[in-house]
Amino acid sequence: MKNILVGYDFSPLSEEALKTSGAFAEVYNARLFVLNVIPRPPMMETAMSTIELLKKERKEKILEKLKELGLEGEVIVDATDSCFAETIMKTAESVGADLIGLGRASIDINENDFVGSVVLTLKSISSIPLLITTHRARTRFNRVLVPVSEKRDSFESIVFAVDFCKRAGCKLTILNVFETAGFKFTQAEADRVKDIFEENLKPYTTILKDVEYEIKIIPHETASAGIIMFAKESNADLIIMERRKKLNLLQRLFYQSTTLRVIRGATVPVLAL
Repeated sequence: MKNILVGYDFSPLSEEALKTSGAFAEVYNARLFVLNVIPRPPMMETAMSTIELLKKERKEKILEKLKELGLEGEVIVDATDSCFAETIMKTAESVGADLIGLGRASIDINENDFVGSVVLTLKSISSIPLLITTHRARTRFNRVLVPVSEKRDSFESIVFAVDFCKRAGCKLTILNVFETAGFKFTQAEADRVKDIFEENLKPYTTILKDVEYEIKIIPHETASAGIIMFAKESNADLIIMERRKKLNLLQRLFYQSTTLRVIRGATVPVLAL
């Protein structure tokens, strides 16, 4: 990871996202880019001169904030008449970002707004991993949580998580929440879940020797709620999850994935790969 872009709009929440993204930049010794987007009014010469002055003022204020937080970064202030998510994506591509840091205000696992925020829109359209912070940043990482399911590709995030834990010196927990949907699981069904988990984990046993880790397999009515509950109870500092990348754009907009529900409901930063 060489370049990290974080969206910043001067809100307290975006400051928390800036702190978490800055901590990531320090872990990877990566360049930090801070983007502020100004909504642009219809083109008029007077408006253009006002925007240029506003860009200068905002850049100076963001540089002051970086200094206050003890961070180093390059500030980009852009004006756009298109949606913010599109501007963030274009900027991320132009700076070669390996990660996009964002803040998310609401915490509600049952939200229905599938394109209701910049975060949810980018979750649907971005091929670049997203680091999403809610109300409290993490500047140090002691415990990382990687949720997996019966799907083999959900285990792919272990590779990134192991590398991150080695760099940050933190402990890794691999969590398999199997959904009960309100039904009581038999021991035979629980054993089946465990067998699938162990088979899917085999390709990663070698790299896992490089970090301190634990495995947890727990039942819960829904996977997303189980992940959020476990993250809170175990004092996790970061959740790392795979996104379903093989869906087309329309499917990604409407598909209510476990990752999306965790992003909406988690109280700790979520890295969606």
